[in-house]
Amino acid sequence: MEGNNLYTWPLINGRVAEPQCPFQDLAEPSGSEPLYTIFEDFADNLDHWVRDFKSSFEKMLSNGYGNTLVPGPDQWTDVTCPRPNRWSADFAICYKNLGQPVPQDEVPFYIESLWTSNGLTMVMQMNATTGLTEMWELNEMQPNQLWRWSVSGDQLINFATNTTLNIANQQHWRFFDNKVVGMYSNDAIDCYNGHSQVNGSIPTTWTPNGAAWQQFQLRPSVVPPIETTGRAFFIQSDWTSNGLTMVIQQNTESGLAEMWERNGDLNQLWKWAIDGQRMINEQSNQPLLVSGNENWNFTGDPTGGMNVLGSDTCIDCYNGHVQANGSNPSVV
Repeated sequence: MEGNNLYTWPLINGRVAEPQCPFQDLAEPSGSEPLYTIFEDFADNLDHWVRDFKSSFEKMLSNGYGNTLVPGPDQWTDVTCPRPNRWSADFAICYKNLGQPVPQDEVPFYIESLWTSNGLTMVMQMNATTGLTEMWELNEMQPNQLWRWSVSGDQLINFATNTTLNIANQQHWRFFDNKVVGMYSNDAIDCYNGHSQVNGSIPTTWTPNGAAWQQFQLRPSVVPPIETTGRAFFIQSDWTSNGLTMVIQQNTESGLAEMWERNGDLNQLWKWAIDGQRMINEQSNQPLLVSGNENWNFTGDPTGGMNVLGSDTCIDCYNGHVQANGSNPSVV
C-alpha cells in the first residue's frame, strides 16, 4: 500500500501520518484483554481471526432470533451492477431493472458540442452495434443522433435504439449551464479526447471546469418556423446601373442574399419577424443575412437606408458601380 498511501492513509497538514486518536481500550469483562489488542492480533494473524469467527458465528446461529424476524424487502432481484472498464475511473452504480424508461412526447434533439477541433458540428450518437455513446459529425435527422428526455426527466433516451445515454456507467443526468451533469456524481460529460474531436471518439465524464469541451446545447431537430407579421414586401434598390428594377432576393441553393431583377418570385418577398428586427424570406422562412448581420433598422418610409441594428453601417449594393443579377450586397 506504500505506492498508494495518499489514498489509504490519513493526512495531517497534508502529510501522511498515523491517526492521533487514542486506542480503543474497551474490555469485556472489565480487566480482560482490551479491544485494540484483539484487532492487532487479528491483523497480524489471519488464522486467529478465522478460528474465532467460526466459533462466534456458530454461537450466533445457535442462539437464533426466536420468532421476531420477518422477511426483509427484496433488494437483489432484477438488479444490474455494470462492471467498470478496467483501469477506468468509471462509477460502479447498481440499478434495478424496471423496464425501458418511457420517453417524453417531444421533438427529438441533438446533444451538440459547442466545441470542435475539426471545424465540424459534432454531436453525441448511439452506436447501434457496440451500444456505446460516441461523438460524430452531425447528419441531419439521423435517428441514432437524436435524443429525448424520459418521462422521469433524468434520463436521455436515444430515438433509434430506445436505450439510455450511458457514459462512465452513469445513466441519470441533468442539463444546466450548457453542461450535461451526472445526477449522482456531479461530473460533467467531457469530449476532450486529447484535444482531438474525431468521428467515433468516446466521451467520458470529468469534474466540471468550464472547459469548452464540456459545453453542449440541446438543439431541436425540427426548427420551428419564424413568426412574421404584416404584408410581404420587396427590398428594392433606388439605384440601378442597368435600367432594371433590382431587389434583394435569397438564393434558393446557397441561402445568400443577392441582387436580382424584380420578377415577383417568393424568394424576393420578405416580411418583418414579430421581433421587429429581422426580415424573413417568404420562401425559406430564413432571415436576411448580409455580412453576418441579420438584425436591421429601416430608417425611412417608403425610402431609406437599411442599417445594421445599433450601428451606422448599412446594406450597400455598389458592386463596383455595376448592378448585375447575382451580385452580393455587403455592409459598409
